Amino acid sequence: MSIAPVEVTASTIIENALRRINVLGAGQTVAAHDQAFSLAELNLLIDHWRARRRFVLHFQQITFTFGTSKTYYSIGKSAGADINADRPVKIEKANLIRVEGDEETRFDLGIIELDQFARIPRVIAGPEPLGIFYLPSVPDGTIYPAPYPENTAEALANKLELFCWSHLYNYATAASKAYLAPGYEDALTWSLCERIAPAFGRELTVQQMSMARESRDAIAVHNTRPSRVSSLDTGLPRVGA
Repeated sequence: MSIAPVEVTASTIIENALRRINVLGAGQTVAAHDQAFSLAELNLLIDHWRARRRFVLHFQQITFTFGTSKTYYSIGKSAGADINADRPVKIEKANLIRVEGDEETRFDLGIIELDQFARIPRVIAGPEPLGIFYLPSVPDGTIYPAPYPENTAEALANKLELFCWSHLYNYATAASKAYLAPGYEDALTWSLCERIAPAFGRELTVQQMSMARESRDAIAVHNTRPSRVSSLDTGLPRVGA
């Protein structure tokens, strides 16, 4: 039996955290200034989690077709972005989808590292990319196929499929809601306890600190399994070769 995500408000997490550190008693409400402070700390906590694979909420799948003579593609929520999607913190995996009539075949693409990408000429076109390099620039990220698809009907019919880290969003207000996968509410609540306890003159017990670690481990265990690592030989000449 599957367990559906739960819709949780920021105020629920804040109130539960304050109760766990004995700042808020049963039946009491949070003072406005305490709520504002705790909301800011909760959003800083979420922002910290977005930079770490172990707290990935899920892997977002993005598919798009290539454009004529384009050597790179911007991805993000800016008005001029080539791909309208959340800017990825990291692209975990990429596939080339070769389209031949009504049939689609997937081929694994290598994720090129920065030192390797720096040696690849940017002006080489080919029938199909062999790999991609992702530059997490801001406000939009940038994707470089290597080589970029040449301007033929066959090359431009193909698609690029990406699997990217997707994380929690910040809470705009205390009343804002977010769907949380199993385990995330407890981990966020205990982690918020750790962040705000000193400001309220509280200190977590050894047992509470252990519960905080265990709550994070419960969600991180699904995201820290070793992934297959493969080297990429692009077949492209090195600069100066």
